[in-house]
Amino acid sequence: QIVLDTIDATRQRGLGVILISHDLPRVLEIADRIVVMRFGRAVTDVRPAGLSVSSIVALMLGENEKKEA
Repeated sequence: QIVLDTIDATRQRGLGVILISHDLPRVLEIADRIVVMRFGRAVTDVRPAGLSVSSIVALMLGENEKKEA
């Protein structure tokens, strides 16, 4: 909870926070923006509204690219 309070206080000061986490439900709860990286490259940069944990996992695994290929 201390980390979340610190992130919130930082946000209220108008500053940004980069959070690297595998806790996707928590990321969806607190993020204003989500950047998914794969193999060291950003593959998407989206707002979390409307995203689910499974949709983020699909982006992480490149499942959308497999369907298009």
